[in-house]
Amino acid sequence: MGYAQRGGVSVLNRWEAENCINIRSLLTSSELNRPQIHEAMARILNVERTQLQVLFNQAPGFIAVLTGKNHVFEIVNEAYYQLVGHRDIIGKPAMDALPELEGQGFKELLDSAYDSGKPIVLRDRKVSIRRTLDAPIEERYVDLLYQPIVGIDGRITGVIAQGNDVTGAHLANLRLAEKVAQLEGIREKQAFQIALGNGIRAFSKPDEITAAACKVLGKR
Repeated sequence: MGYAQRGGVSVLNRWEAENCINIRSLLTSSELNRPQIHEAMARILNVERTQLQVLFNQAPGFIAVLTGKNHVFEIVNEAYYQLVGHRDIIGKPAMDALPELEGQGFKELLDSAYDSGKPIVLRDRKVSIRRTLDAPIEERYVDLLYQPIVGIDGRITGVIAQGNDVTGAHLANLRLAEKVAQLEGIREKQAFQIALGNGIRAFSKPDEITAAACKVLGKR
């Protein structure tokens, strides 16, 4: 590449091998020319991007960074890839990468977060999505935060989408609600049976029993 060689290793590679942070000293080194500085900066960005990707992948929930008014996918973590079926989405506008989201209100919410600069929080929000490119639409439930990204000049440059797939918890809550409703129905039935027994216990004639039963029924 035309770099000055010392002991068979370029200045750039020698300093980088010592410590990736030392790459930054290349930017002010008198030993480098402009192409070398450009490569040093590219290496810094690659290192930082790799570190950011590792950090994102360790996050407990899904994360996606979308840039510009078209909400172009810049970087996503493994949890987000799992949610959308590991589709090729980087570098694509959100609605092009995930066309099934059209009409579900997510574009409008992204636009609102981008235009207003105010975060948007969604709880237990249903999303109909394909888990793989050719798969049928599947209903999932997510907790979701759209957090605007503010540049150093104060302008909004994008939106971070962060959240968790809470489908399991949502379905568990539905099952719990069904069980509670069933138990409440049983409790009401038992209460009626007790009230009916108490209401007719003092009577022996059919007409009296019928009248007492009607009275209990009329209270329901």
